[in-house]
Amino acid sequence: MRIELDDELLAHVALVVFAKLRRNEPMLVSWTDPAGSPAQAWLHPNATIVARHTPGADTSIDRRRAERMMIAANSNLGLRLADDPAHLVAAPDAAESVPA
Repeated sequence: MRIELDDELLAHVALVVFAKLRRNEPMLVSWTDPAGSPAQAWLHPNATIVARHTPGADTSIDRRRAERMMIAANSNLGLRLADDPAHLVAAPDAAESVPA
Protein backbone atom coordinates (compact mmCIF):
# COMPACT_ATOMS: atom_id res chain seq x y z
CA MET A 1 0.00 0.00 0.00
CA ARG A 2 1.17 3.51 -0.71
CA ILE A 3 -0.11 6.84 0.57
CA GLU A 4 1.43 10.19 -0.13
CA LEU A 5 1.52 13.03 2.37
CA ASP A 6 2.99 16.47 2.10
CA ASP A 7 6.44 16.80 3.66
CA GLU A 8 5.27 18.69 6.75
CA LEU A 9 2.71 16.05 7.71
CA LEU A 10 5.02 13.19 6.68
CA ALA A 11 7.72 14.41 9.07
CA HIS A 12 5.27 14.28 11.98
CA VAL A 13 3.65 10.98 10.97
CA ALA A 14 7.05 9.33 10.51
CA LEU A 15 8.19 10.51 13.94
CA VAL A 16 5.09 9.02 15.61
CA VAL A 17 4.97 5.80 13.58
CA PHE A 18 8.66 5.00 13.98
CA ALA A 19 8.55 5.76 17.72
CA LYS A 20 5.59 3.39 18.18
CA LEU A 21 7.12 0.62 16.07
CA ARG A 22 10.51 0.92 17.82
CA ARG A 23 8.65 0.12 21.05
CA ASN A 24 7.00 -2.90 19.37
CA GLU A 25 3.61 -1.18 19.57
CA PRO A 26 1.28 -1.77 16.62
CA MET A 27 -1.04 1.09 15.72
CA LEU A 28 -4.02 2.07 13.62
CA VAL A 29 -3.74 4.93 11.12
CA SER A 30 -6.79 6.31 9.34
CA TRP A 31 -7.20 9.01 6.73
CA THR A 32 -9.53 10.32 4.07
CA ASP A 33 -8.06 10.08 0.59
CA PRO A 34 -8.22 13.03 -1.84
CA ALA A 35 -11.39 11.55 -3.38
CA GLY A 36 -13.07 11.62 0.04
CA SER A 37 -12.96 7.88 0.72
CA PRO A 38 -12.02 6.73 4.24
CA ALA A 39 -9.09 4.35 4.60
CA GLN A 40 -7.32 2.62 7.48
CA ALA A 41 -4.08 0.71 7.93
CA TRP A 42 -2.92 -1.44 10.82
CA LEU A 43 0.83 -0.94 11.25
CA HIS A 44 2.78 -3.69 12.99
CA PRO A 45 6.43 -3.66 14.12
CA ASN A 46 7.28 -6.27 11.46
CA ALA A 47 5.99 -4.02 8.65
CA THR A 48 8.43 -2.26 6.36
CA ILE A 49 7.61 1.44 6.34
CA VAL A 50 9.39 3.82 3.96
CA ALA A 51 9.10 7.60 4.36
CA ARG A 52 10.50 9.70 1.53
CA HIS A 53 10.69 13.46 1.81
CA THR A 54 11.10 15.90 -1.07
CA PRO A 55 14.78 16.91 -1.25
CA GLY A 56 15.27 20.24 0.50
CA ALA A 57 11.82 20.18 2.12
CA ASP A 58 11.34 21.73 5.54
CA THR A 59 10.76 18.77 7.82
CA SER A 60 11.04 20.60 11.13
CA ILE A 61 8.89 19.18 13.91
CA ASP A 62 6.24 21.13 15.83
CA ARG A 63 6.60 19.56 19.27
CA ARG A 64 2.98 20.24 20.31
CA ARG A 65 1.61 18.76 17.11
CA ALA A 66 3.83 15.68 17.50
CA GLU A 67 2.67 15.23 21.10
CA ARG A 68 -1.01 15.48 20.05
CA MET A 69 -0.39 12.94 17.31
CA MET A 70 1.36 10.55 19.73
CA ILE A 71 -1.57 10.80 22.17
CA ALA A 72 -3.94 10.00 19.29
CA ALA A 73 -1.74 7.09 18.16
CA ASN A 74 -1.94 5.63 21.67
CA SER A 75 -5.74 5.84 21.75
CA ASN A 76 -8.25 3.19 20.65
CA LEU A 77 -9.07 5.24 17.53
CA GLY A 78 -5.42 5.47 16.52
CA LEU A 79 -3.77 8.23 14.54
CA ARG A 80 -6.35 9.99 12.40
CA LEU A 81 -4.99 11.89 9.41
CA ALA A 82 -8.53 12.47 8.13
CA ASP A 83 -8.69 15.62 10.24
CA ASP A 84 -6.03 17.18 8.02
CA PRO A 85 -7.05 16.29 4.41
CA ALA A 86 -5.27 19.29 2.88
CA HIS A 87 -2.00 17.46 3.50
CA LEU A 88 -2.96 14.35 1.53
CA VAL A 89 -1.62 14.02 -2.00
CA ALA A 90 -3.06 11.65 -4.57
CA ALA A 91 -0.81 8.65 -5.11
CA PRO A 92 -0.29 7.80 -8.80
CA ASP A 93 -0.85 4.10 -8.13
CA ALA A 94 -2.01 3.03 -4.68
CA ALA A 95 -1.14 -0.61 -5.44
CA GLU A 96 2.41 0.25 -6.50
CA SER A 97 5.03 -1.43 -4.37
CA VAL A 98 7.88 0.64 -3.04
CA PRO A 99 11.31 -0.87 -3.72
CA ALA A 100 13.46 -1.48 -0.64
